[in-house]
Amino acid sequence: MSDEIIFHLWIIAAGLLAAWSCALLGVFLVLRKMSLLGDAISHAILPGIAGAYLLTGTRDVLPMFFGATCIGLLTAYISQLLTRHCHVDRGAALGVVFTTLFALGVVMIRFAGDTVDLDPGCVLYGLLELTPLDTVDVLGTEIPRAVVMLGAVLILNLLFITAFFKELTVTSFDPAFAAAVGISVTIVHYLLMSSVAITSVGAFESVGSILVVAMFIVPGAVARLWSDRMGVTIVGALCVATLSTLLGYQLAVYFNTSVAGMMATVAGGIFLLSAFLAPRYGLLGRLMQFVSLRIRILSEDMLGLAYRCRESNYRQAFPLSSRNLVSAVGGGILPRLALGALVYGGDLSKRSDGVYELTQRGSERAQLLVRTHRLWENYLVRFLNLKSDHVHDTATKLEHFTSSEMERMLTERLESPQYDPHGKAIPPVTKGPNVSE
Repeated sequence: MSDEIIFHLWIIAAGLLAAWSCALLGVFLVLRKMSLLGDAISHAILPGIAGAYLLTGTRDVLPMFFGATCIGLLTAYISQLLTRHCHVDRGAALGVVFTTLFALGVVMIRFAGDTVDLDPGCVLYGLLELTPLDTVDVLGTEIPRAVVMLGAVLILNLLFITAFFKELTVTSFDPAFAAAVGISVTIVHYLLMSSVAITSVGAFESVGSILVVAMFIVPGAVARLWSDRMGVTIVGALCVATLSTLLGYQLAVYFNTSVAGMMATVAGGIFLLSAFLAPRYGLLGRLMQFVSLRIRILSEDMLGLAYRCRESNYRQAFPLSSRNLVSAVGGGILPRLALGALVYGGDLSKRSDGVYELTQRGSERAQLLVRTHRLWENYLVRFLNLKSDHVHDTATKLEHFTSSEMERMLTERLESPQYDPHGKAIPPVTKGPNVSE
């Protein structure tokens, strides 16, 4: 394997380790609605790092970790203190704290620039593409220092999440319940913040103090759009981090630009696609859910109309043609799609003269809808004291969202009524149309 290929592989390895380390913790930051706190810590650790450099004059790992962790915890503590005791909005408190500390860190870097080996560009933007040049000897093998550091950080994060998975999960979803069962929400919170601070230190030299924010937030946010299950969300976040790293590196090489910057850009692109395409929470998914629900309601309205026409023998005065059915429920493209769905699903059949009729399956569905509708009318008149001429529209809405169990409870509550408030017979539960032709 050539040296050039090995050089590229080390860069990819460093990017993957940084992305995975951040994504693991980012899932819990997103679940706790604390993404801005992760952003704040990743920026606010800068004076801690600069202070460690200023005091020691070296780039040793322990002083950096210690200084950054202290500042990270201080950021979380001060922001909570401002929110709790000074009645400052949480977002505003975080904004004030982290921007102040970040600015202080920039000043300290500039101040120490002549005496300490400190590169502001590396701190702010990262130099992932140069990580293979700075190596350390590990068991006789030269390995990039960033890979060693990020590998250790990843292992620590994995151990932390494995050891406190239950506590992290419970405190993320229901802090009050966690406190009630004896879990210290405060301790878990500060352990997570400490891990965020340590990870930020481990990643800042590779992906930068600014770009590390994308690694913390985007993978978890994307995974949350696609799944509500904790395990799937964590795996999904790791997959997004992997894709962002690999694709970002390829594009960075192709366009000859910042590797870390392109990785963060790709991550943002993945988020935008997910925000549009995710089946449950994406814009397209929610639109499809709305359209599907609307078509179902319109199709059920058509079934109810067809049943009532047959029940009252109105078919000659109001033939169930395509035009009449569509216009009866408002007209437009969605009613036409609803009519097509009824025909395709076998609820309506079309005669040679263009008139639609209920099939056996359609009759059963229509009978249940009309039965539910009339039960609700009885309930609204009897228990809510509404006038009989004011209950039709409300019952029409309720009939579409009444389960079989709720229909049974209505029947029992109303003591199996035979007629609705208008004197119309309530269809029985038996399958098939129970009305005269």
